Amino acid sequence: GGMAPVQLRIGAEIRGDAWSLAPRVAVSGAQRLRAMRPSPNPASRRTLDGYTTVDLTARRRNVFNDFDLFATVENMFDARYRHINTRAYLNPEELIGVPQSPRRLTVGVQIQVR
Repeated sequence: GGMAPVQLRIGAEIRGDAWSLAPRVAVSGAQRLRAMRPSPNPASRRTLDGYTTVDLTARRRNVFNDFDLFATVENMFDARYRHINTRAYLNPEELIGVPQSPRRLTVGVQIQVR
């Protein structure tokens, strides 16, 4: 399998009258792979490096009645990290570590229907 032995996720929401900020941090330790290290140390498993990502959501509430605007930045600092691809050991054309999402910005509206 391929779960990181250590993972931590923490988030908060800071609210003002009309604005809110919600930072989230995810920290993952190194991921152990099935593949073994080449000689001279064949007894240890290869690993993928650990990583930290930071997401931030800003929200402006009640721009109009029950109408909010928000913006979310995922992976704000553009961390480059990989997740395990277990099929890579069966098919040599596949990557051992699959690159994950770069920085991403999402902007939207939320309408409350009562």
